[in-house]
Amino acid sequence: MIDVRNPQEFAAAAIRDTRNIPIADLSGRLADIPRRGGVAVTCSKGSRSARAAQHLLGHGFHNVVDVQRGIEAWNARYGTPVEGRPEQ
Repeated sequence: MIDVRNPQEFAAAAIRDTRNIPIADLSGRLADIPRRGGVAVTCSKGSRSARAAQHLLGHGFHNVVDVQRGIEAWNARYGTPVEGRPEQ
């Protein structure tokens, strides 16, 4: 799963085992995203993740899922903890 929020938002709370690639950096970090399997993209409310998902699809990624309505919706639906992260 890729979280496209900025580093400060990600540090405050994130879904466990999520990689932070801010949407502003996405184009330059496509090589960091595995092309095998699926990719889920999230943000805080869903607008950035929708743009990121379309961007990934446009660059040849398959099985891209936009986690609509962001990390809180993911937590409510799947029960995966949203955890605070210490500042680094």
